[in-house]
Amino acid sequence: MTEQLLWQALGEQVKQFDARVESLRRRVSTAHWIVEEMDEITPAVHRLAANLSQAQDLSRKAALEGRIKAIQVFGEEADEVLRAAARLCETILALCREAIDAGRRIETWAEFEQAAGEIRQMPEGWRKKWPFIDPVMLEKTAIEYAEGRYQTAQDAFHELRSRHTPIVAS
Repeated sequence: MTEQLLWQALGEQVKQFDARVESLRRRVSTAHWIVEEMDEITPAVHRLAANLSQAQDLSRKAALEGRIKAIQVFGEEADEVLRAAARLCETILALCREAIDAGRRIETWAEFEQAAGEIRQMPEGWRKKWPFIDPVMLEKTAIEYAEGRYQTAQDAFHELRSRHTPIVAS
């Protein structure tokens, strides 16, 4: 399975999970249903966290090996899946907190909170580690550099300094 298909499948899994949570959320007694459903939701979120983590690792490896050509687009699509999964976890966490505030006990709360925490951190980690540069962009930059069309760090600092007036203590 290619990395892109893997991310599409994960995106679809997140959408289906989200639709299930939304339909259950509309029920009259949120506190009751969330407690009943957490026995199924918690392992599903653990599997989702593991699958998303594995997809990130496989995708980074494929990118470094040059098997992903549209790196920018691919990275943005994967980021959207990760952000959707994080939003899903936020929704479930909020529903669980409502149930807990209503006096309900959720047996799998600690396990769920740990897996949800991992997923909630994934979008930021992805953006920090993904090489958001296409090979085409890299090639264009190399050509510009070879032609002398580049700016040194010193030139960039001078340009930034000239755009901003210094703050003077009074």
